[in-house]
Amino acid sequence: MKRLLVLSVVVLSFLTGCLTTRNGSQADNELPSQEFRKKTIAILPVKSQQKLSTDSATPMKKALNARIGKMVRSKLPDTTIIEQQDSLEKISDAGKLELIDKLITGYDSTGAYDKKLVSALCSTLRSDFILLPTLKIEQFDAVIAKTFNSSLEISMLSKTSSEPIWSGIGDFKRHGVYGLGGVENSEAAQELVNLSFGKLEQ
Repeated sequence: MKRLLVLSVVVLSFLTGCLTTRNGSQADNELPSQEFRKKTIAILPVKSQQKLSTDSATPMKKALNARIGKMVRSKLPDTTIIEQQDSLEKISDAGKLELIDKLITGYDSTGAYDKKLVSALCSTLRSDFILLPTLKIEQFDAVIAKTFNSSLEISMLSKTSSEPIWSGIGDFKRHGVYGLGGVENSEAAQELVNLSFGKLEQ
């Protein structure tokens, strides 16, 4: 009888609320700040790996771009940072926007970054490293449920190597029922960036 009562309470709590799960980089997966001291890092804008339309992911990517830049500046104070918008403008002015898509497509296909593409982007941006953030996101909103599944992968790539110098991954999921659940872009961006950089505090 007691087990049935406990089970009933758990089920009721689930049905009237939402379930949130988080998974991210280990706390000791810190950016090696000494390695980037007095170097230049160009942060690329967040790119999507998803089935949603580009427009539907735009608010989330804007929120992530702002938080990623802030996080990198706080962790690497002795490093010259080229912000996402400046990086995008320099690549666009050079007529090389397709290099970013080719870099991501190649990674999806082979599991490795093309050294020539990384080197070309670094040369265009006049940087020693590029920081590449990619986003996977799925959302479902309905009368009876709202779900949000997202994953942010961040890779620090060197001009001289095809292997990431550092990488971080954050997964954030929220499932709800009976009209509950879902998440605001600002909250999801904060969760994903903190998890990717191994920062546990909110």
